[in-house]
Amino acid sequence: MKSFAKSAPGFEYEARYLQGGMEVLEPFLLADDVYWPLGLRALSGEPAYPQLTLGGMLLAHTRAAALAYSLSQQTRMRQISEDLDHMRARWKTAWLKKVNHELHARQLQWANFLEDYRERPRANYDRYDYEVFRRVIIELLWKEIDPHTQADVDHLEGLDLILRSRFSSGPFIWSSELQAAFPFEQYWFLYGYLRED
Repeated sequence: MKSFAKSAPGFEYEARYLQGGMEVLEPFLLADDVYWPLGLRALSGEPAYPQLTLGGMLLAHTRAAALAYSLSQQTRMRQISEDLDHMRARWKTAWLKKVNHELHARQLQWANFLEDYRERPRANYDRYDYEVFRRVIIELLWKEIDPHTQADVDHLEGLDLILRSRFSSGPFIWSSELQAAFPFEQYWFLYGYLRED
């Protein structure tokens, strides 16, 4: 079995993305774009920052909360959470519209990866540790919408059925520091790997 264990970038990395996102969140929510340039520069040794998306914000928020160990970090997280909740409530219609747009874009990306894997498993199975972040973001966006249409439910269940047919359970594939934030019951796809053939 291939190990996909990775180290988490750290609280400050996630907090900088969240704070940068909050600075442009209002114009982003009011625009039609799913992706928005942030212009953030990662520190030496850190991964490059992705463009701003709501799914990216939700993922960074979940990871930062798991990595907030000190009292000052926890205080910052409370403020970030309050600011995010305020924007979600203030721009509820725009927020939900953006969530729906990104959800469909992420599902298409995820479906394309699964199709690539089904056609050529040996050439694509080792992309899983990277590509699975899309499924995590789908899960986070999914929680923002209630109720879901039956078509959306059927589509996600169909994608999960494809994944389960070639998935082998195993240890948590991200940093152990994040495991409590992504429990098996909801994020089962982070606990294992795709088979090579």
